[in-house]
Amino acid sequence: MGIRQYLERLRTGLGWQRTAGPLMARLDNIQVEMAELTQQVTRLAARFEQLTQEVARLGKMQLQLAAGNEDLAQTCEETLQEFRRGHERYQELVEAVRREEKRRLEGQVIAALVKELLPLLDGLEAGIQTFTPPAGARSPQAPPEGLTVVQGLAGLWQRGQQALAGLGVQRLEAVGQPFDPYYHRAVEAVPVAEEQQDGRVVAEVTAGYIWQDQVLRYAEVIVGKLAGTGEQPEAKEGGIRQLKSE
Repeated sequence: MGIRQYLERLRTGLGWQRTAGPLMARLDNIQVEMAELTQQVTRLAARFEQLTQEVARLGKMQLQLAAGNEDLAQTCEETLQEFRRGHERYQELVEAVRREEKRRLEGQVIAALVKELLPLLDGLEAGIQTFTPPAGARSPQAPPEGLTVVQGLAGLWQRGQQALAGLGVQRLEAVGQPFDPYYHRAVEAVPVAEEQQDGRVVAEVTAGYIWQDQVLRYAEVIVGKLAGTGEQPEAKEGGIRQLKSE
């Protein structure tokens, strides 16, 4: 039996209208409030379910964002590394261009200087050779003793050679070397009796000079050809670029 029914019987059976009436009214209010609370609880439960689903969705989204952030961070790091490598390559390229430009300008200056200096050295060498016995060597490094003028010319020639060496310019060693069109220019071919002299430089008409891997002046030489052969050495352009002053 419910409380309401119990109170109703109590009120009817015992005649407690004055006492049970207010209780019955209060009970009605309580039941109405309970019904409203039940509805609120139901709505709150539904809302809680929605919030639970939303939290789950946000959690899943957060995991996806975290994974995406890791991928993005890795991509950014790889891009940064590639940029650094590209910058390093760019710096190396710029430095290489600078070195090449410096080398080109240095070569032009040296070529212009050597162009002015070589005729002087050639004149000194020719003057020294004038006083050298015909049977002697063509090199001016050992002039005849007692000839002060020749010694003075030889000293100037040596200083000129030292100046060229200080610039990195080297004189080509031609006599006795195999004829090489990359360094030599054949102005004449003379017959030789020995086979080992065939195709070799037997005399130097004009000295040749190089700077690093570039020919400043080709050596003009006389080449030996074994007697009985009619072939002549070819004076081709070599594979080394010749510097020209501007």
